Amino acid sequence: MDLQAIRYAAMISTLTFDRLVTVYEEYLSRNNVGKDAKDHLLEFLRWDNPEEERFGQKVRIVLASAEFSKELTTSVLWLNDHVLDIRCVRMRPCDNNGQILLDVQTVIPIPGAEGYQIGIREKKQRERASRKSGRDKYDVTIGDKRYPEQTKRSMMLLIVSKVLNGGGTPEQILKIIPESRFKYYEGELGSEQVRELLDSDGKVWPNDFFYGDDELIRVKGRTCVLFKIWRREVFDAVEGLKEEFPEWKIKYERSAQDDA
Repeated sequence: MDLQAIRYAAMISTLTFDRLVTVYEEYLSRNNVGKDAKDHLLEFLRWDNPEEERFGQKVRIVLASAEFSKELTTSVLWLNDHVLDIRCVRMRPCDNNGQILLDVQTVIPIPGAEGYQIGIREKKQRERASRKSGRDKYDVTIGDKRYPEQTKRSMMLLIVSKVLNGGGTPEQILKIIPESRFKYYEGELGSEQVRELLDSDGKVWPNDFFYGDDELIRVKGRTCVLFKIWRREVFDAVEGLKEEFPEWKIKYERSAQDDA
């Protein structure tokens, strides 16, 4: 059951938005459903326009069954600990005087401990990433202070935090970083409040953002949250921040160990 679901998830993970539109168009045509495939998908995703770089970044698996064996739950817990996102939902039909009722209960993650389990999983993922990230580090200078060996994500969080705490505004940041990667909320909020707001957004995956209490940027009665996943586009963002905030004299260069 778990391997079959992983095969399906792997297949889905390779789909582009355009390919999904084509597949959905074929489905609608076969079933004589008079809907525009692209518009319906955009509405479901709550997007105004297709965003290929965000599409299909997270594939979640839900296993539904009347029972789950110990072997299967053990496998799911292990896979969840190694980046995958699998939920087990137990569904048991009951006969109530001829009326069929369905008892639905989440088995994994354990009800009431989901936040804790996610936190533990993310911590382990960060530890694994840290052990593997001997390369791709940058020495960052902001003003007269130097911050050696920063990853792309820590470099972005560091720079954005410094300029906001030094008088910059969220509106200035949004000139450079799109709303899909930087958000701010009124009030000085806590981690769980921000996670709930991100979760209710419908257009983002909360775990793609820095929303830990020590990662949130709280300035002038606002709470700002930054995207975690930065690749080559990080350099355009840093150059934009350098131009918008020249007084900070932002500089960066690859760490010496990266050239070894």
